[in-house]
Amino acid sequence: MAEYYIKKPDTDHARGPLTLEQLQSLAETNSIDHDTLLYDDLTEKWKPLAAYTELVHEIFPEKKSLTLRKDKDFAPENQKKAKEESLTTEKMLAAAKGETKETRHIGAAKESRQKAAGLSLPGLACIAMISAVAFLYPSMDILLFSGAEDIQLSTLLSSPFIIIGLVDLALGIFLFLGMADLFPLVRIRAALATGFLVYVFWAWQNLYFVAAACLVGIAFYIGTVASRYSWMLLALILGIIGSTFFAYAAFTGALS
Repeated sequence: MAEYYIKKPDTDHARGPLTLEQLQSLAETNSIDHDTLLYDDLTEKWKPLAAYTELVHEIFPEKKSLTLRKDKDFAPENQKKAKEESLTTEKMLAAAKGETKETRHIGAAKESRQKAAGLSLPGLACIAMISAVAFLYPSMDILLFSGAEDIQLSTLLSSPFIIIGLVDLALGIFLFLGMADLFPLVRIRAALATGFLVYVFWAWQNLYFVAAACLVGIAFYIGTVASRYSWMLLALILGIIGSTFFAYAAFTGALS
């Protein structure tokens, strides 16, 4: 079943995940309109509902005018059936909030998603900063005691750990500032840096470093895509373990 996230154009507060039926219920109560923003998972951007023609027809179906028929022979059982099938406004709002028995699991999933989102940015930022310290510390003399004109491209290429450290430092700063738009770059870092580090540490025949590199890479990737709080927490713990191991190795000289 498809899940949707919506928000009003003039606010940053998002609602979701919502089902198509819940969106239809909100439309019937005029809680949403064609200008309401919908989150597009493919482009990772917010777009107005009006941009989705098929979805708009499903959420805002054309209403047929109804006329009351005065018929003495109208069967009471039909009235009862119509009454049972109708939902009150309170029930629709409760369903949208996930407060009914049937939608309580949706409310739990929403809470888990919100907790995961609140944990991802600071958690990934911590991992990036620890990793940056680990990879920059062995070359700190080059960075601190050499002028900017003395640090050439050949120097950086001969010490690729410096490049990884600088990338992690930049990502850590931006993630601390709440820039979730950088998640695609974080995933690219996870793929490229992890592959390079695994290759280097495998050549060193150091399986501990290989495992630590994998933990950090997995944490970076899962931390940008996980929507469940449990998965997010597990990924960040593993990432902190891996990056802290690198920091310990750097301070003891094993990473030089």
